[in-house]
Amino acid sequence: LVVRYEWYSFLYHGFVSLACLILVARTL
Repeated sequence: LVVRYEWYSFLYHGFVSLACLILVARTL
């Protein structure tokens, strides 16, 4: 369960960071 939680949290943070980068790129 711990490994899965860390994996999902990693994917979630990666997705959020990608979304933020896309938003910044669009504004620039």
